[in-house]
Amino acid sequence: MFNKQKIAIGDRFQKTGNFQSAVWVVSRIFQLPSEPPHAYLDKEGDSYESLTVSVPALGDPKFFRRLN
Repeated sequence: MFNKQKIAIGDRFQKTGNFQSAVWVVSRIFQLPSEPPHAYLDKEGDSYESLTVSVPALGDPKFFRRLN
């Protein structure tokens, strides 16, 4: 079950289970009607690579772990 932790701009995450993977930084949070909130994540050190992830998935330790 996912932990309802507060996600904020500047938070840093890494994909769970891959300790040599990239570090992702929350750059923007948005919400569309009828959808859960989502976050844009930029790869640390690479402004050209990004992800969009739902905030519930980002807060779920099965998928991501917080670094800060």
